[in-house]
Amino acid sequence: MATPDLDTLYCQFVDSLNQRRLTDLDRYLDPGVVQHAPETTVGVEAVKHTLLGWLAALPDLHLVIDDLVTDGDHLIARLVLSGTHQGPMAGLGAAWQGDLRSLAPTGQRVRVAVFDAWWAREGRCAERWLQVDRLELLRQLHT
Repeated sequence: MATPDLDTLYCQFVDSLNQRRLTDLDRYLDPGVVQHAPETTVGVEAVKHTLLGWLAALPDLHLVIDDLVTDGDHLIARLVLSGTHQGPMAGLGAAWQGDLRSLAPTGQRVRVAVFDAWWAREGRCAERWLQVDRLELLRQLHT
């Protein structure tokens, strides 16, 4: 079976996240994937742990790809993350210290920008840089 283009692979990855098919992550991510989100973690299970933290906080989390650019084995995507704050953000890691991690569920609907950059090796993401607009997320949760 041929390896899909990187843009197709990424769209399938986002669809898997939106459908909560986290067992599919190894289709898209190299076993030793390095994720900078913003702390650095290694491995598919670490990525899954991060995603489970987001899903605990925003059970209806949904991603929409606004822009997607690929160049060989590199990809950059601009997405919109939306969801309703129904759970604790404590599972998001040490970089989320402060206001967000200690914030009780607000029931607020949020919509924030996300930037995701991938470097692929052998048809799967080997390293990714993920940035969520945390300031805007905090502003929306405190309104």
